[in-house]
Amino acid sequence: MDSFIKSVSTGTEKKDGWPTAGYAVSKAGLTAASKVLDKQELEKGSGVRVEVCCPGYVNTDMSKGNGTKTPDDGAKTPVMLGLKFLGSPEGKVLDGFWQHEKVVEW
Repeated sequence: MDSFIKSVSTGTEKKDGWPTAGYAVSKAGLTAASKVLDKQELEKGSGVRVEVCCPGYVNTDMSKGNGTKTPDDGAKTPVMLGLKFLGSPEGKVLDGFWQHEKVVEW
């Protein structure tokens, strides 16, 4: 992330190989940081888990009404994760990146 920030601040992000969409880079950084945080909490034995999920391309103002999912459909994965966490006797969910109510490759 430091490299991306430096490239943007110098205006060389395209030359340096970064995508032009800062949103995508920020989401990748947030996902990576969340996975690191989850691993740290797991190693500490704190009982805290950090799961990462994507609601998909939801029809909202942000997608300018072009999303393919309704807000209710977009909420399915995060709600499912919350319910699985609360219903798990160990208080944990399978580690991964979640989309469409399942773990997907990240």
